[in-house]
Amino acid sequence: MVVRGRGPRSPSEGAGAECPWPANAVKPCRKSEPLPRPTPPIPPAEAPEPASPGLQAPEGDASRKEPKPRGRKRRGFLGSAFGHTLLVLFELAAGVLLVVLVSAGLLTWRLSRGPMPMSWFAPYLEQAANASGPLHVAIHKVMLAKAPKGATVEVLADDVVLTGKDGALVATLPEFRIALSVPALLRGRLAPTRIVLVRPRLNAIREVDGRFRLALMSDDDTDNGNDFVNDLVAALQRPPDPLEPLGALTKLVVSQAKLSVDNRQLGLVWSAPRADITLSRDRTGIAGSALLQVDLGGHMTEVSADLGYRLADGTVSAVAHFSGVSPADLARVTKASDGVLAAVGGIDMPLAGTVTLDLASDFSPRIFDVALSGTAGTVTLPGRLKAPLAVANLDLQARLDAGGVTLSHLNLDLPGANGAGPGSAITLNGKAAKRDDGSYKVGLATEVKAVPLGALDALWPLDALPKPRAWIMQNLSDGAFDKVTFTMEGTAPADLSDLVPTRMAAGFTFSGATVNYMDGLPKVKGVGGSATFDGSRLAIELTQGHLLDLSLGTSKLDITGLDKSQQKMDMELPVTGPISAALTVIDTPPLGYARKVGLVPASVAGTADMKLHFSFPLVATLKMDQVDLGVRAHLKDMAADGLVAGVRATDGQADLVLDNKGMDTNRHRPPERHAGPHPVA
Repeated sequence: MVVRGRGPRSPSEGAGAECPWPANAVKPCRKSEPLPRPTPPIPPAEAPEPASPGLQAPEGDASRKEPKPRGRKRRGFLGSAFGHTLLVLFELAAGVLLVVLVSAGLLTWRLSRGPMPMSWFAPYLEQAANASGPLHVAIHKVMLAKAPKGATVEVLADDVVLTGKDGALVATLPEFRIALSVPALLRGRLAPTRIVLVRPRLNAIREVDGRFRLALMSDDDTDNGNDFVNDLVAALQRPPDPLEPLGALTKLVVSQAKLSVDNRQLGLVWSAPRADITLSRDRTGIAGSALLQVDLGGHMTEVSADLGYRLADGTVSAVAHFSGVSPADLARVTKASDGVLAAVGGIDMPLAGTVTLDLASDFSPRIFDVALSGTAGTVTLPGRLKAPLAVANLDLQARLDAGGVTLSHLNLDLPGANGAGPGSAITLNGKAAKRDDGSYKVGLATEVKAVPLGALDALWPLDALPKPRAWIMQNLSDGAFDKVTFTMEGTAPADLSDLVPTRMAAGFTFSGATVNYMDGLPKVKGVGGSATFDGSRLAIELTQGHLLDLSLGTSKLDITGLDKSQQKMDMELPVTGPISAALTVIDTPPLGYARKVGLVPASVAGTADMKLHFSFPLVATLKMDQVDLGVRAHLKDMAADGLVAGVRATDGQADLVLDNKGMDTNRHRPPERHAGPHPVA
């Protein structure tokens, strides 16, 4: 039978091993010889069956093997523990997942009804925000809110107060939103991935030396010189780094901000009552966008922009689009009394266009491209234009880079007479090349088409070619300039506020004009021709026209000394026509030569080929003794009474010479004798 209870003893015990110490000794046997442990009882179902009598081992035989139990095979310890652990983990994960799903559903439902208060989280946010930096952050209230797009949640902090080390108020943030990095939270760190500033007051300053600063302002619009926003932007300018406090930040959003801009380089101060800016970072740099409602001296306009920052070289790019911006509005908000902005302040016209900027790492401009268009406005340039110039359309494209300023084109369309139909067209292009000393070498080219002479006075700048301008305004009328070209070279200071010409040239073509070549004499009408100007000489060539009944041949009028204090006029006018008209010209005061020799122009028949030559100084009051006069005429088919007393000359030819000394004639055919004994003198 099988004995239940105590199992077999250890081999040493079965062999009768004894402890070397007496039974009543104080020191027990060695610990290396532990007492045998009892064998656990075998369940009845697993008790081994008795061995057959012939195979039963002798009692006390240590080599006898216990029979293997029947039923389920027992697994090893390692396998059982691992499987049990996995089972526990699976059950725990399923439970956690169920809790998360239920919690997420409840959280989504809760956040859909509005932000959820989390005031207990405020100290943790303050601790993380105050870990480094010169500012102390105090958070009044913290809530959990649904992100704008609804896919995630974010921490919302209200009434955030920033103070300096001395406790002075630096700035306030009405609302501050932050999305945190989950991996960082699992490591016990608060690392924002997205920061949203709601309704902050921002102040952007560009110093005279080119430094740029963007700071938060307090409620009373005081800028205490903090770099809070600068630090956020600087964090975005660095590559993502999980070890940095803001290294996980990928997006910065400024919503409903009030922005003030003070460009001390240009003396320009303006504000945007609302500005929305988004900046996103990746490993190559920053991409962003901005939408501003800009206040230009009471005139509101909207500006949108695409922004970029290249991490490789630290350069910044921006492309801005705008409409309804007038240079006159910019001039009203500038502090400078001179410079480019002040110079264009007389352009009162709504403009739309695109400005492209490429800035160096210190925010100094490397490339500035501008494309503008405008309609229905005026250009007022006191001291340069005699009166405001009405403009129907404007189109401009220009670039500023390290080499200088390039004006690709400036096209102006002027309204027609009484505002009806197309009028004059003006095209201007040029370049200002920057020199080593910061000044500019300037070259300009202008072309004007279809300018009525009556409108030229308002269009021609008072300080451009003042002496030719004065003569043309006084002595040309009617008709129009079909085309005017003007080129100029000069120098300008670094701010391009003033231009000193070094060379000028102009060309004109005109038609239908009336020319006053000499005060008091009959004017030449219906004149067509051209003119050139080289800085010292205005050369006018008349190709058509008429002087009284005389047809005008190719004539020349030269005004010299335009680069000096005294100018001189030389002219030569060939005319062909009735002798009576030719004599009328030389008989008109202050000349009066025909009557001096007893000729009445209206009583002389025939034709004349006459060349008039005048030379005189251009002075305000011209005296006859200052005029160098020369008239040569060939008279044909001449018939006149009174050349000789009692004699009528017919079919005669004569050459007439007139100068300051008097008039002389040369007869080529003796006149017919009608009566009297008087010889022909």
